[in-house]
Amino acid sequence: MDEDVKVEDDAMNKTLLSKITISTTYLSEKMLKPTAELALTKCENDITALGSGEAKYDREISKYEYKIDEEDWQEGEWLGDEIEIIGSYKEFLNQEEGKHTIKVRVTDNLGVVSDEVEQEIILEKYIEPINANLLGKEIPLVKQNDGLYKVRHCGISETTDDEGFGKEEYRYAGNNPNNYVLFNNEKWRIIGLVNVKTESGVEKRVKIIRTDGIENQKDFGEYVWNYNNKTDWTTSTLKEMLNGIYYNSEIGECYNIFDSDASQCDFSTGESLPKGLDDTARKMIDKDVIWSLGGISYKLSPNLLYEQERGTTTFEIIHMNGLKMIMDLMG
Repeated sequence: MDEDVKVEDDAMNKTLLSKITISTTYLSEKMLKPTAELALTKCENDITALGSGEAKYDREISKYEYKIDEEDWQEGEWLGDEIEIIGSYKEFLNQEEGKHTIKVRVTDNLGVVSDEVEQEIILEKYIEPINANLLGKEIPLVKQNDGLYKVRHCGISETTDDEGFGKEEYRYAGNNPNNYVLFNNEKWRIIGLVNVKTESGVEKRVKIIRTDGIENQKDFGEYVWNYNNKTDWTTSTLKEMLNGIYYNSEIGECYNIFDSDASQCDFSTGESLPKGLDDTARKMIDKDVIWSLGGISYKLSPNLLYEQERGTTTFEIIHMNGLKMIMDLMG
């Protein structure tokens, strides 16, 4: 009788141990599996998928993968750890109008794959413009070589679109586009028709750049960004010079890379240095534009770079003259 009871007890213990082992294994796999998140933006017939992931314990996300509709999985572009909420992105360009399903999954450095996360997005029919009105003239748009291009930036959040920064712009690009204009009785070049923030809201303004620099290389050299060795444009000595003595065609202090002490810069005559802005030029410059100069993160796509540069991570400032922005070079 005692042996029969012992046999039954052993069988029950093995069954219970097996259930505990299976349950523990399932719980461990679930707890160790990384998680993925997905955000989508669209502009015209392009879709940008932005994925973020979280690995468990001391593991790291090693791969982001995306797929659209029934296509195969594609690895995303890695953005690095410097961007807090985004780890990767994937652009699906020139998609047909209608509903699309986008999926993302992440893999950690031990090869554990997350559950798939999916979202749907609808693209409306888009008609490509062929001309842009620039300074009262209809300028034909181009898609290659030199000329005026339509540029549409897809931001990584709804904020840029809500403020109008996500809307289309027009920028000259190419090796030598015919974008010259006479301003201040000098040859300047049109960067493009860009979206800017003003006290009244977001509006389109023509942005131009002087063809030649305003330094006298022989006698003076290049100007110092900031005499105090700080990268804050709001307190920059170069910003004060451009929007002070250069803007008003005056004589005043300026700093160059050769001298530790201030020099005298004469923008009043056009002899030693180019002449500053005249009355007519000053009247043509809008004084209510608020430039959002955000901080730039490492390794960005053009669309993400555009949003960060137009962001307010660093500061906003109202001024008339400034330097080229990164997106002025990229278009």
